[in-house]
This record gives sequence, C-alpha cells and structure tokens, in this order.
Amino acid sequence: MSSQRRKAFTMEEKGVIICRLENGESNSSIAKEFGVGHSMISMIFKNKNRINQSFNSNVLKPKRLRISRQQNVDEALIQWFEIMRNKRIPISGPMLQEKANVFAARFGLLDFNCSASWISRFKVRHNIVAGKIVGETSSIG
Repeated sequence: MSSQRRKAFTMEEKGVIICRLENGESNSSIAKEFGVGHSMISMIFKNKNRINQSFNSNVLKPKRLRISRQQNVDEALIQWFEIMRNKRIPISGPMLQEKANVFAARFGLLDFNCSASWISRFKVRHNIVAGKIVGETSSIG
C-alpha cells in the first residue's frame, strides 16, 4: 500500500490546470508534473464550471468549495453586507454575527446560533477581508 499523501490544489492551481488542458496539453503530462494521478486532473476538468466560477470571483485560497448549510441566511447576509459596504459603513465580525442571527430568526431557523467560526467561514466563502474601506476617514460625520 502506498503512503503517498493526497495533493490538495488551490483554486488558482486548478484554474491553471484547466487552462493548460483547454490549450491542448495532455492530461498525463500535467499529472506527472504535479505528481498526481491522471484521474485527479480529469476530475478537476470535469468540475471546471464550478472552479472557473470561483476563480473568476477571485476566491483563490480555499482548496475545497463548501456551501453553507444555512444557504438562505448566507445569501441574505452577503446581500446585506454588500449594501452596507456600498454605503461605506464599516462592518465588524460581531455585527455580521448579530445580523446572521436576525436573518435566521426571520427564516424560522430556531436551532441556528451564529458563531465566530461560522462568520470566519462566511468570510472565506465570499472572499471578505478585514481592513479599512477605501476612502474611509477617521471621522465619520
């Protein structure tokens, strides 16, 4: 039995692999270069639509795409977040948690209690990074 570890590609690496396959490079040559089996390269190409969507959304860090179990809360929260960002209102993690709990209550999810780790995964799913909003000043008038 082989003790070879599984290789996990980032979304950026998967995007490069897809481009190379579409440009006519052989599956086996790419597999040899990356040190994986040709079936792994085939699976990446099979999922190219999902991978390209994430690649184009600039979600490059996660190695696996995971969706939220509370998809409706996730979607409502990202819409609210984008509205607040467009208004240049700074949003903190606790604000996101509170708003997620409000949305969960509206959707009737009584067993949902938004945790810091859920917010952390939410930020990764939607490529949200902490920092100042461009053009933000120290005084809000």
